[in-house]
Order: sequence, then structure tokens, then C-alpha cells
Amino acid sequence: MKNASLTSKLRMERTPYTLVTEGVEESEQTLSKTKPFWVFFVGSIGIPAWLMGVLVASMGIGFADALFVLLLGNLVGSFFPAAVSILGPKMRLSSMETGRYALGSFGKRIPSFLQWLACIGWDCINNLVAASGLLLFCASFGLHAPLWLILLLLVGIQLLVGVYGHHLVQDTSKYTGILLGVSFAVIGLVAMRHVISVPVVEKQAELKDLFSAFILLVAYNAVGWTTWAADYTRYLPKKTSSKKVFTIIFAPIFLSSIPQMFFGYVTAAAVTDQTPDGVVKALQNLSGHFAPLILLLIGFSSIPINAVNDTSASYSLISTGLKISRPIAAVLGAVLGYGLCLLRRHEGISESILPQVLEKNNVETF
Repeated sequence: MKNASLTSKLRMERTPYTLVTEGVEESEQTLSKTKPFWVFFVGSIGIPAWLMGVLVASMGIGFADALFVLLLGNLVGSFFPAAVSILGPKMRLSSMETGRYALGSFGKRIPSFLQWLACIGWDCINNLVAASGLLLFCASFGLHAPLWLILLLLVGIQLLVGVYGHHLVQDTSKYTGILLGVSFAVIGLVAMRHVISVPVVEKQAELKDLFSAFILLVAYNAVGWTTWAADYTRYLPKKTSSKKVFTIIFAPIFLSSIPQMFFGYVTAAAVTDQTPDGVVKALQNLSGHFAPLILLLIGFSSIPINAVNDTSASYSLISTGLKISRPIAAVLGAVLGYGLCLLRRHEGISESILPQVLEKNNVETF
């Protein structure tokens, strides 16, 4: 009997579109039960989760109420993707492809297309934030770093992992997840040291504000993960208990989101621009001599999560009805995401957090 996992080797996931439409073979369901943990853990580490805490603070919610909302919102938000992930090993299909049992083969094409667009959108958001960190990192040393080149390097690395597919995504998430988890915990502690006090709101928060914050946090995790949760559990052995599958997906989303959002709430007073770029600039200002290292980590953080985006985007595009190979589908999504990043450059990085730093160091983005 073979004990070695097929996914423990550096090999490409099968490429035909039938991998998506017909599902993985039962003989391929050899994934270690601990690996999906890291995919969902690393996906919730970084600036977007930090921003959620900033937004909760901006609603005027006091510390005790904020802790309650953060806990409850993340508990409920983590429940939905964990529940959907149970379908993975049982049906051996991606999340979007399981929709055919409810909507039919034609009906599932529209949500699959919307999911494909969502993956590309997250690609763009994550890469623009990462690129802003890398540009500021280069600028702090007086280096010229064209935005198009920074984005191209990020997209190229992410696409390489995405083209290899599920197996390399799992391994990449594991090793980068440990690094990023520890790193962002340190970033949060360093940032907190430079904040005078935890945001305190004297008046009692209104129920509508608490409810709005709760819905925001539920949507962040539930919408962000539910529609592709089964993509990364379908290689688990078919006999894996539903309770175990639920736990190994629920735990990483909850455990990674809570500290990021808490750090965001506590350091919200230092964030003058409540956007992802604004959070990057605040962390740069709060981290003092550690700023270059923190900016580098912010830049690095988009690689594992966008490798996940590219992989799920390829599955979703095939589920729209296109009979193309999985690697080609991954390339199409990554190229479109890169183009979208360049189109958004004047609204994003170049007109938000970079001008003063770039002017000071005579650095041009293009």
C-alpha cells in the first residue's frame, strides 16, 4: 500500500479541462489532512484583514463591543466556507462545479463566470497593495522600480504556482503561511507599541453600527472563501470525516483573521486613509527602523494568496463551459489581472501613498 502522498512531490496537477468537469480520481485523493489548513490560513493574512479592523474602529465602536463583534463576526463568517468545504472529498469537484447539481450544467455557468471575475478582482487588489509595499521598499533605498515591472514579477511568480496547480499551491501555502503568520504578528506588536492608546469611544455604540460591523466581517470571510472552499479539500481522502474537514477549514480562517483585525482596530487612529494603501502607509510610519522589512513582507504576502486566486480562477473559467486546459485558463486569468492592475494604476498606487516618497527619492513609476 502506498503511503507517500502524490501531492508531496513537485508535480503539476492534471491539465485537461475534464479534471474540473469530471472531478479528481478517487485514487488521487491522497492529500495530507493538515495541508488545507495552510491554504485558508495564508489567505487571511495581510492588509485586507487588517483593514477590516480599521473599518470597525471607524464606525465608533468601543473596545469591548469591538471585541465582541470581531469574535462573533469571524465565528459566523468562518462557518460558511468550512461547511461548504465538506463537499470537496465527497464529490471530488470544485465549488463552482458542484453548482450543476442545483442549477444544472447551463445554470452554473453564470455564477462560475462571476466567480472568475471575483478571483481576478482579488488578484488586482492584492497585487496593487503588494506592489505599493515593494515600491516603497525600493524607494526607501533610493532605487528606481517601475510599477509595471514590480507587478510583472509578482504576477509571474504567482502564475508559475497557479499553472502547476493545486499540489504546488498547497505546499507553497504551508511554508509561506508559517512565515507570514509569525511576521504579521510581529508587525502588529511593533505597530501597537507606537500607538498611544487603544481607540476608546465614550458613547454606547448604536445597534445599527454593531450590526453593520457584524455583516461586514461575515461577508469578508463568507463571501471571500465560500465559493471556492471545496477547491482545496477535494483531494482529501473520500473517507475523511466531515467533522475533521470542517475543523481544518474553520480553524485557519478564524485564527488568522482575528489577530489581523484586532491589530487593525487598535492601530486605526494611525490610519488617515481607510484604504489598503492607507494601511500600508500607516504601517510604514508606525514601524520605524523596521519599515523596509515590513514593506518587503507586505509585498511578499500577495504571492501565496494570488496563486490560490489564479488556480481557482482557472477552475471557474472552465466551469463557465470553456473546454480549455487548466494551465491556459490560469494564464488567461493572470494576464487579465495584470492588465487590470495597470489600468487602475492612476486611481491606486501612483495617486495615493507614493508621490511624496517617490519625489523625495527621484523615483519614477513609469
